[in-house]
Amino acid sequence: MRARAWVFLCFTMLLPAAKSFSQKPMSTPPAPLYVDPIYNGTRDPEIVYNPSAKEYWIYYTSSRPVLDKGNFVGAPIGIAGSKDLVNWRLVGYCYFNGIGGKPDAGHTYWAPGIFIEGDTAHMFVTYKEDTIGPWGGPSRLDHYKAPVTDMQRGWTYVNTVTNEPQAIDATVYKIGNVYNMWYRNCIKDPCGIYHATSTDLLSWQFHGKALGDINNFDLTKIWYQEGPYVFRWKGYYWMITDPDDGIVVYRSSDAVTWKLMNRILTPNGGKRPMDSANGKHASVMVINDRAFIIYHSEPFMKKDPQPPFPGHKFTCYLQMAELTFDGERITCNRDKAIVLPRLK
Repeated sequence: MRARAWVFLCFTMLLPAAKSFSQKPMSTPPAPLYVDPIYNGTRDPEIVYNPSAKEYWIYYTSSRPVLDKGNFVGAPIGIAGSKDLVNWRLVGYCYFNGIGGKPDAGHTYWAPGIFIEGDTAHMFVTYKEDTIGPWGGPSRLDHYKAPVTDMQRGWTYVNTVTNEPQAIDATVYKIGNVYNMWYRNCIKDPCGIYHATSTDLLSWQFHGKALGDINNFDLTKIWYQEGPYVFRWKGYYWMITDPDDGIVVYRSSDAVTWKLMNRILTPNGGKRPMDSANGKHASVMVINDRAFIIYHSEPFMKKDPQPPFPGHKFTCYLQMAELTFDGERITCNRDKAIVLPRLK
């Protein structure tokens, strides 16, 4: 048996797949919600409703912690599907220009940002040409599109939005006739969240760092944050980011100037299985004016003097919690059981 196969076998014996956490039918989402059954490295979730499959799909970075230094590279984009937000399964891995569909990719893909317009789905994904660990070389933000009837195999390249080598984690939100894109960049210290706009998804105007508190280091004391995600809820635009210390929440009335509000899913963690660490890189689904956050957690990140395998600390799981609004800010009790609304 090859060494890699032996390590993978040991890994799968140590960490059960997601379905083993919920053996009987449930009416509330389980904890953890889902874990990629191949490598148990499920990061950067982006939840959308697939109108063709009539399912909720979570696109995610399928990292590979069992490979240790190869954890973050050679990662494809995985898809988990569910009709009820409770029972999740692996749909498969994305194909780009007809290539892919496997848990090991020939290039590196991170953090898909996805939205659907009409009969077309759009993905803005971080792409790295190489698979050299631990982080790979320069990145770029690529735009792909697919028909909603084939949101796994149908992704075709449109263009490269930016090839700034430190640009990652794009999110796109349309307001009126303008597509807004926010992404993390490190043109100069401290790293920041940057803003760009387009009216056709082909040509982009770059505005530099997003305005307001979000890049105000003197106020936030946040030198580094990634994974921006923007959504509309309760009469405001909200942006959440991941500074590796919980999830930071910003609010805006115009999606241009952002006000720092608070943090949620902080490192003290929750009591649910595999949810004892801070929440990371999240997206939000609004259903019937209720908001549900999907995030990943790394419960083994704390140093273990004798880990079962070298990349053990990078094992990560998806979790789901409901957001609440107190009239001023968003809060989140990740341990509170979710009573789901009526779904599509």
